[in-house]
Amino acid sequence: YLGETRVDGNCAGNYKLIRSWKAEDACGNSVTKTQTITVTDNKPPVITCPKDVPCGSTTDPSITGKATATDNCGAVTITYSDVVVNNVTTRTWVARDECGNTSSCVQKIVTGPCSHIYHTGTTCTDYKNQLFGAELPQICYKTNGNKVGTVTPGVFFYYTSFTAPSASFCVDIVQSNSCGIANFTVQQSQVSLWDNNCLKVASGVQTNVVGNSRICITNATPGVVYTISVKYDAKSIEGIVINGQTCTYSFKSVINGITVEGSTGTVDLAPNCTATPPPSTTSPVITQNVSTQGLSSGSLETASTTVTTYPNPFYSDLTIRIKPSVSGKALLELYDLKGARLAVIFVGDVQQDIEKVVRYHVPPKMMQTLVYVLTIGKSKVTGKLISGNK
Repeated sequence: YLGETRVDGNCAGNYKLIRSWKAEDACGNSVTKTQTITVTDNKPPVITCPKDVPCGSTTDPSITGKATATDNCGAVTITYSDVVVNNVTTRTWVARDECGNTSSCVQKIVTGPCSHIYHTGTTCTDYKNQLFGAELPQICYKTNGNKVGTVTPGVFFYYTSFTAPSASFCVDIVQSNSCGIANFTVQQSQVSLWDNNCLKVASGVQTNVVGNSRICITNATPGVVYTISVKYDAKSIEGIVINGQTCTYSFKSVINGITVEGSTGTVDLAPNCTATPPPSTTSPVITQNVSTQGLSSGSLETASTTVTTYPNPFYSDLTIRIKPSVSGKALLELYDLKGARLAVIFVGDVQQDIEKVVRYHVPPKMMQTLVYVLTIGKSKVTGKLISGNK
């Protein structure tokens, strides 16, 4: 073996090794040959996507998470691109190694309005402006033996927005539930289509499938965002057999057989609970300092920063609205009553007097009385969140 020469290719993982070999017999006769070994990096990086965000207030990767990647031959560059349909951002992360091999993964981010089920009286404008307290977290019924007794609230709305695919199309609003019981009926003349300025442009009807409805339009502007509202009669299920179950009702909008991205909304029908009040009687602003073991309760500066929570008591989803008195980096944390931090639900910049909306799905293991702590610079605001699940 006489040695080798390396010839680099177009990247660190692509190269050739040229080795020289010599054979010589006992009489001194010899021959020299070369061997060429070609090394090619054709293995893509291994990429891991951040978790999907089912409901948030931003698409900033510093909040929603960033992809990570590794490669067997060198450095990796990670980029992303977004496709936005309605309020759903489909983010494609791409990892590229030094030799141009790529791999990708997809993350879905849903931004507000994320809720689809609302109190009666909620208007198209209320929905688009995310009116505080308008969301309906659950529907309650009194048990009457093995049947549904009185249901509250008696009526409610389903709302969703979407981008018009063409000038003429129909939308089917499909309802289902997890218990296989009766669907809520659609109130007469309460299936509406609204334009981007919340002016009514079309009306629909309940189909021959109870609880489902359809609305059509022939003069839409393609690419413009429209909003659908459907009003349901919750009391229509009173008297049916249910055996004290909690049932999840689902609603979605379908165009040409395809579910509209981001249109699916759910609401639980729960026994012997107390329905949350509509926006006119929403929970008050909570800005008091709370003395809790493990949390500092002295010299907390509330200034004029306000934090509004809804619903309170909460059931599974929280909406927290922050109106800061100063600009800066904000940190919103949740603690239990013993002072143990359970979650960080927001980290980011806020601007003075500009409202920030934070939505958080409370996991089952955190269904207890919670304390939120909002820190902006040297200022803190704290308050209690009461679990409505007994």
